[in-house]
Amino acid sequence: MKAAFLFPGQGSQSVGMGAEWIDSHSCRGWLDMAGQVIGRDIRALCVTGPKEDLDKTVYTQPCIYLLSAMLLHNLGERGITPVAVAGHSAGEYAALLAAGAWDFETGLNVIATRARIMYDCGLKRPGGMAAVIGMDGSQVDEVCKEVFPQGEVVVANRNTPIQTVVSGDKSGIERICEILKERGARRAIPLPVSGAFHSPLLSEGVLEFAEYLKSISIRTPEIPWISNRTGEPESSPKTIREHLAGQLNSPVQWIKTMETMEQLPCDRFLEIGPGKVLAGLAKGCGSAKPCISVGSPTELDSILNDGDSIS
Repeated sequence: MKAAFLFPGQGSQSVGMGAEWIDSHSCRGWLDMAGQVIGRDIRALCVTGPKEDLDKTVYTQPCIYLLSAMLLHNLGERGITPVAVAGHSAGEYAALLAAGAWDFETGLNVIATRARIMYDCGLKRPGGMAAVIGMDGSQVDEVCKEVFPQGEVVVANRNTPIQTVVSGDKSGIERICEILKERGARRAIPLPVSGAFHSPLLSEGVLEFAEYLKSISIRTPEIPWISNRTGEPESSPKTIREHLAGQLNSPVQWIKTMETMEQLPCDRFLEIGPGKVLAGLAKGCGSAKPCISVGSPTELDSILNDGDSIS
């Protein structure tokens, strides 16, 4: 049985993640490395919080990358490797690790830099995001363009045909939520994030991140890596750099990503990291393949004990 790996991004974190296994992991030294990079006890941050700190972008993204990387290593020790990979927003960085495009330390430093830039952009140009549920994504896009023709609020994540995330300035988010509910959305819920990610409010950060990425060595992926920005496989290191920078103010094309993944030679998807967000999105995208969340070695054992072999 062949599996493709999906890596979750910001929003999948929760206090207590990794608590049952992080101390016994064979790559526990990564904890110290990650702690030095972000200047915090990362084990304590993941396991005990506090939540308000774990939810800060500057910490959230490196924590999720660390846990996804540790789980990826655990899978590799058992001979389980992916036929293709994709990550949702910040999850793209662990996906590049899985694809062999860089090593753990390189990816850690890159995502920590990304997180800092995004966090700083949120401080300079405050904004927010909201999840819109029960309305076709194209309709959400049309309403945003109608109400905010200057792009103050835009579509940020195309997660499923009826789940879309919008992003923009805070007053605009409040207004668009009310309007979308009036137009028929089942729910429009502001999200607890520190900025207007994947929107023009991060354009300044794109320039800074692009300049930083020029110094980063990126190898050609050994297996297909599907870009959020296009929903297509990308293999050129130059193009990957462009996509990673441009993703900060571009929408996450997760519907297209899943359409591409669906066509690849795999029988199932494994969600590698905390939470079960991507399993829900796979179902919402109408995937014909099961998506199984692997958030701990215990969950991996449960999969293996089912009797199926995964390769």
